[in-house]
Amino acid sequence: MGLKCCVDSCKSVANSSTVRLHSFPKDMVLCEKWVAALQKDYKFEVKKSHRICSKHFEEEHFIKSTFGNLLLKPGAIPTIFVNVQHSLLKENVPNMIDDIGDILIPIIEYSSDSDNSIIVESENIDNENQILSTPQKDSSKKKHKLFRYCGDFSEHDLESPGKRKLFWNAYQKSCQEKNKRIRHLAQETRRLKSQIDNLNNLVEKLQKQNKTNATCSCMLKAYLVDSLIKAYHLSDHMDVFKVNPSTYEDLIGFHSSAYIDFLQKLSDNNSSILDTEDEYGIGYDCPAVKDIWQFITYISGASLTAAKALTTMQYRFSINWCGGWHHALRDSAQGFCYVNDIVLAIDLLRKTFGKVLYIDIDVHHGNGVEDAYMATDKVFTLSFHQYEPGFYPTSGSLDDIGIDKGKYYTVNVPFKEGINDDKYITMFQKISNMVNSSYNPKCIVLQCGADSLVGDPIGGFNLTPKTLAECVKNVMKWEKPTLFLGGGGYNEANVARCWTYLTAIITGQDDSLSNDIPDNEYFSAYGPDFTLDINPGNRKDFNSFNNLNYIFTVIARNMKIVKELVRKQEQ
Repeated sequence: MGLKCCVDSCKSVANSSTVRLHSFPKDMVLCEKWVAALQKDYKFEVKKSHRICSKHFEEEHFIKSTFGNLLLKPGAIPTIFVNVQHSLLKENVPNMIDDIGDILIPIIEYSSDSDNSIIVESENIDNENQILSTPQKDSSKKKHKLFRYCGDFSEHDLESPGKRKLFWNAYQKSCQEKNKRIRHLAQETRRLKSQIDNLNNLVEKLQKQNKTNATCSCMLKAYLVDSLIKAYHLSDHMDVFKVNPSTYEDLIGFHSSAYIDFLQKLSDNNSSILDTEDEYGIGYDCPAVKDIWQFITYISGASLTAAKALTTMQYRFSINWCGGWHHALRDSAQGFCYVNDIVLAIDLLRKTFGKVLYIDIDVHHGNGVEDAYMATDKVFTLSFHQYEPGFYPTSGSLDDIGIDKGKYYTVNVPFKEGINDDKYITMFQKISNMVNSSYNPKCIVLQCGADSLVGDPIGGFNLTPKTLAECVKNVMKWEKPTLFLGGGGYNEANVARCWTYLTAIITGQDDSLSNDIPDNEYFSAYGPDFTLDINPGNRKDFNSFNNLNYIFTVIARNMKIVKELVRKQEQ
C-alpha cells in the first residue's frame, strides 16, 4: 500500500495528481511546531513513515520552482484547511443571506470513508477565526469532520461584510446571465426543431412519391420555389404551360443512342445492365434512382417547352427553374446532371434564331455545354465560375477559348474563392456587354445556378441574390428572346428566395415585392428572419483587382478578333 496522509479524515495518497505529500521536518523544533498544530484537532503519533499532504497548508505557504513542482516555504506551519472541490450552486444553498445581509457559509461534511463532500447545513459564522468545527465523536458511527467551505475564497477573504456581499452579487449576476443563455438556447432549439420537423415532413412526402436520392434535392427546390412564387402571386403575371415530356428522338438529338437506351433500361430495373453503370456515369453523384426515365424526360421536356414558347415570337422571356443541367455529356451523366437539357433547348432555338449566346453564372463551370459547342461558331458560350485546383469540374480556364471554327467563341471567366457582389457585377456587365456587342446573337440562354450564393454548402462565392438580379437585368436590357434556366443550388431555402426574386424581375413585379416572406406551405424553412434578403458573409475574397483586370484584358483582346470574324461572315 502506498504512502498516505497521516490525518485520519484525509484520504490523500502518494499517487494523487492534486496534492503533494511532505515528510515531517528533520529539524526537531520545526517538527514539534507541526505536531502541535495538528494535534489541536487530531491525536496521532509521528512515525518515520508518516507524511502530511499539501491540502493542510494554506496557499500563501507554497511557491513554485522553475520545474513547476509544488514546494513548501521554509518554516511553513500546517493548518487544518481542506480545499474541498464543490460547486456553490444556488439551489444547493437556498438561504445564503441572513436578515442583516451577511452571507451564510455552508458546512461541508467530509467523511473519513469517502472522498465525496456534500453540503449538509448552513449557519452564521460567529467566530471569524474558527475554521474547523469538530463534533462529538461517536464510536458507533463513522468518524467525520465538518469543514466550512467558502468557495474559491479563503477565510480571510470573507472577513469583510462588503467583500462577502460583493462575492454574492457577482455570483447572482453570473447565475442570471447563465439562465438568460439557457432560455435563449431553449428558444433557439425549439425553432430549429420546428424547422427540422417541417423539412422532415417534406422529405417524407418526397420519399412516398419515390423521389429520393439525387432527385430529392431537385424536387425539394421545385416545391419551395413553386410555393413561394405562388405566395407572392407572381403566377398571375405570366402564362404557365403544361410540360410535354421529351421523347426518345428529342434526347438522341444530342445524346448517343447507346446512352439513352441505357437510361431506358435502367428505368425498367433491368439487372443485366448494372455492370455498365460506371461507363455511363451512373454512380456517386448521379445514382440510379427509381423512375429515372420519367424524371429526366420531364426536366428536359420543360426546357424544350420553354424554348418552343420563344420560337412562337409571342414571348420575349421564358423560364424553367428546374432545368439547367449543364454538366451532362453526350454519352454520360455527370455532376447531378443526367441529360443536358440546355443543349437540347439551344439546338431547338438555333433552328429559329440562328446564333445563340449561352451565359452560365453557376458557381461551377458549364463544361457539358462548352464541350457540345467548342468547335462551332453558331453558339457562343460564356461562363462565369469558380476555378481553383480540385474544384469541380476543374475545367474552364481563361485559356479555353474553343477549337477549329469555334476558336474565340468560348469565353471563360475564372474567379477565385470569395468574390463579392460589386466585383462580380462589374465583371459580368463589362464582359457580357462586350460579348453581346461583338457576337451579336439573336437569342440568349441564361443559366442562373444559385450555388453561387453565400451559404451554399458546395459553392465558394460570397454573392447575394442582388448579383444574380443585376445579371438578369443586364441581359433583359438587350431586348432579345431569352430563356432563363435554373441550375445548381444546395441551400434550398436560399435557392427559392433567389429564383423567386428573379421571377419578380422578369415579370416586372420586383418593385412591389415585399421583403417579408408571405405565408406558404414551407414558411418555416425561411427562418429565423423569414425575409427575402440574404446578407453577404465574412468569407475572404481572394480575387485581386490586378487579377480581374488581367482577365478582362485577355477577353477584350479576344473579342476584337470575334468582332472582326463576325463582320467578315456578315459581308
